[in-house]
Amino acid sequence: MTNLASSAALRLAELLANRLCHDLSGPLNGLGAGLAEAAACSAMAAEGAALAQEAATVAIRRLILLRAAWGQAGDSLDRASLEHLASGLPGRRIRLDCSHLAPESRFAPLASRLLLNVLLLAVESLPRGGTIALQGDAASGVVILIDGPHAAWPDTLPGLLAAPDRIHEVLRDATPRDIQAPLTVLMAADAGQRLSLLLGAAATAAPPLLVSQIDR
Repeated sequence: MTNLASSAALRLAELLANRLCHDLSGPLNGLGAGLAEAAACSAMAAEGAALAQEAATVAIRRLILLRAAWGQAGDSLDRASLEHLASGLPGRRIRLDCSHLAPESRFAPLASRLLLNVLLLAVESLPRGGTIALQGDAASGVVILIDGPHAAWPDTLPGLLAAPDRIHEVLRDATPRDIQAPLTVLMAADAGQRLSLLLGAAATAAPPLLVSQIDR
């Protein structure tokens, strides 16, 4: 009989492969459409080439981001590097604000990978666009705030933070669209970090998310 941990790992691999294909299909389809337009009509060649170039740039940035977020942990990142990688985030109506993130902060490889996954989670939590703001520093922790129409963290996130062992259960019933919350929780555990929703007196669907114990 298949071991539970092995089954969960295989399920995670399946979901992640499907999600990767989905996230890259948009810009790659745009690239194909631009090239087809350029080839079909000489009068539209310049416009088609420009469309293809834009789609290729999006695809390259997206691929670089996903490789850093979902692949083996690579280099440590400072604020400028984090902002550069974030240019590959999906969503045209997403704005990243790192003005209150200490400019001298440098995050260790595993912590950097975790922060990139938190950014991907934040994008998913802004279905109609909005702002992702990062505050704090590498030593004391980083607070992530999301603001926009219908901003809300995934329904599964509070339960996963309270009981991380439920990841196996969540993965069993998940679709590729649901993968980012459990994946981010797993990344936090691997990095030795803690994710906490800062619930105040007025409960909202998008309370600040604290990533703590970074670089300690």
